[in-house]
Amino acid sequence: MDSQTPDNGIVPSAESKAAGQGQYLYCVIAGDTPQTFDVDGIGGPGDAVYTLPLEGLSAVVSRSPEAEYDSTRRNLTAHMRVLETVMADHTIVPIRFGSVAPNEETVYDTLLKPQREAIRALLAELDGRVEMGLKVFWMEGVLYAEVLSDRPDIAQLRDKLLGRSPEETYYERVKVGELMDAAVTEKRDREARALLEHVGPLAHRTKRLDALGEQTVLNAALLIGRSKIDALEERVAQLDGDNGERLLFKLVGPTAPYNFVDLALTPSG
Repeated sequence: MDSQTPDNGIVPSAESKAAGQGQYLYCVIAGDTPQTFDVDGIGGPGDAVYTLPLEGLSAVVSRSPEAEYDSTRRNLTAHMRVLETVMADHTIVPIRFGSVAPNEETVYDTLLKPQREAIRALLAELDGRVEMGLKVFWMEGVLYAEVLSDRPDIAQLRDKLLGRSPEETYYERVKVGELMDAAVTEKRDREARALLEHVGPLAHRTKRLDALGEQTVLNAALLIGRSKIDALEERVAQLDGDNGERLLFKLVGPTAPYNFVDLALTPSG
């Protein structure tokens, strides 16, 4: 087990350790048994990670002397390491990176009490599920070659520019650029939908994310049952085999389901 109850049964508290001590928040889990976790918090070595339980829910926190945390590699890695440790034994509802409460009372009064029904609904939906990230890219040289092959009208306009000065062909070049941009967008949408049709049925929910540059075919998050991860890996491997010379596939995870949860210290709306 990656979590343990302290020998004395008492979780470190803001009141017992330092009056008004801030609380850095990582996630919420089900259960109200006090726990600590065998991982260092965002504060570094010795920064204890523990729970603040209330009515069947527990916020996973660590003491925080700072009000704000920059999105540095070190801070993000420390935050994710805590989530991975807790995820090993619990379904989690992740909280936005950098969320800090000034004291324990704020955790109870703005998170666990007013949002308890929404959190319980999220825990029920996320139970047994994790997020997997699927990123697909065109291989070098593939995108434009295929667009020009599919759109001979654009290829003809481009060929008419050969050997002519940029000044003379300015507006024609702008037109070709606009047509190429539109064709790339249409091609990306068409291929992304086709890829999601192959992997989507394995997921509870899917979400298309912003492209990671022009060579991106698909950047997607999948909320998927742990029992279906092997099937997803097999499906992606099959797609990779079918498209090995034109597409590059990257499957990342499992990770905390951030793309399907937007839990903050203060409820939205």
